[in-house]
Amino acid sequence: RLTPGTNSDFGGKWLPDGRSIAYSSAAEGFPRLHRLDLETGKAELLLGPTGFQVATDLSPDGRTLAYVERTLASDFAAWSLPLAGGGAPARMLPPGLRVSDLRFSADGRHIAFLSNESGQFEAYVAPFPGPGERVRLSTGGAQSLRWPRAANEILYLSSDRKVVSVPVRTVPSLQLGTPRVLFTLAADGLWSDFDVTPDGQRILAIVPRVDA
Repeated sequence: RLTPGTNSDFGGKWLPDGRSIAYSSAAEGFPRLHRLDLETGKAELLLGPTGFQVATDLSPDGRTLAYVERTLASDFAAWSLPLAGGGAPARMLPPGLRVSDLRFSADGRHIAFLSNESGQFEAYVAPFPGPGERVRLSTGGAQSLRWPRAANEILYLSSDRKVVSVPVRTVPSLQLGTPRVLFTLAADGLWSDFDVTPDGQRILAIVPRVDA
């Protein structure tokens, strides 16, 4: 739990200029979205104090930031924010869904995400900006998800520690292939998070370890 007033910065996402990042900071209260200029060190608020805000992904054209926000009225809802032109945030998915791991497709026409609408977190894909049908990718639970920009696949970590690849195409319409297990994690090697390199060839994982 984050306590208002603590200095905690997290969730950094590179912005297209390569000189700034979007991130969440709890330095002045609950986490709020900021933009940091890495050359000057100057940070600016991207949104007002509406709730607990966490950046999750940037659209391929660099114009839209996907984030989740928890307020008194919603439990980690999905939102998008235009980064130029002063546009207002827009809800990405229907109210009532608790979501995480929002990820854009390489063409920006779809988003993949985790949602608990079935009673447990599963992986889904839906059109962006919508509206459109949400298609479920996983069965038996999903813990984290990535959509590599250079690969025609969505990767997710299942609840039974399997890294699963789902072939996907978005043109001319959404087409999903048969999921396949890439490998299974060791019982003592459960990842707390992971990402994929831009060329889609390597997976980088955070593996918590306790040294005796």
